[in-house]
Amino acid sequence: MSDLPELTGADITLLFDWDFYDGPLSGGLDWEGRRYWFSAVLGEGWPVEPPAFFEVRDLAAGQWALIDDLNALFERHVVPGVSPEVFYEDERVKAWKDPEGEIVATLDLYGKTPASCGEDA
Repeated sequence: MSDLPELTGADITLLFDWDFYDGPLSGGLDWEGRRYWFSAVLGEGWPVEPPAFFEVRDLAAGQWALIDDLNALFERHVVPGVSPEVFYEDERVKAWKDPEGEIVATLDLYGKTPASCGEDA
């Protein structure tokens, strides 16, 4: 992965998080005017330590359409606390897996780059 751009929080705008555990684990981000998916690569110290780094993936338009639909469903039912079960019982949510796509960069939100993973700082 060393030939991929290594981004930091200063390079991106976090659009939303999909999975969260004391900080984002996956979700959408904007980098240079385009949307990308990010997902955590968890190191041996997780969950005590933050994720080792994140992979940034380029997704197809159809994948974004599903993510946009599910985000809208979440905003309608979970955020206001109206009927969160509508979101969590949706078959698309139950079948959710992080989307696949070409890895185009890595992201360091916690001071751990791929090169430093597994090394004592």
